[in-house]
Amino acid sequence: MRQHKHLAALTVSSDISKKARQHAIVMANKQSLIYSTLTDGVDDDWVWLAQIVGYGYTVAEIFDYLLTSPHHLPTILSEKPSNIGIGVAYDNAGRIWMCIVFKETYK
Repeated sequence: MRQHKHLAALTVSSDISKKARQHAIVMANKQSLIYSTLTDGVDDDWVWLAQIVGYGYTVAEIFDYLLTSPHHLPTILSEKPSNIGIGVAYDNAGRIWMCIVFKETYK
């Protein structure tokens, strides 16, 4: 979708990938859709951060919601981020809990 809007591809970043994975596990364990403290566990090279969380029984279900959400789509299509981290965890009922962290770094 970003490519169709002529936006730069995002680079996977290890620090925010780890943060996203850990937070997805927290949400799955708590059975609660919550945001993390955004700066926790993120390297000091950022100038802009954003986070999206979601859950569902399929990745397609989660992304269908995010891509039609007036609150989430602007973050996904923002020109600001250069990096992305995605974390996924499953709960006992088979639901997928997802956390996506976006980061713009110093140029």
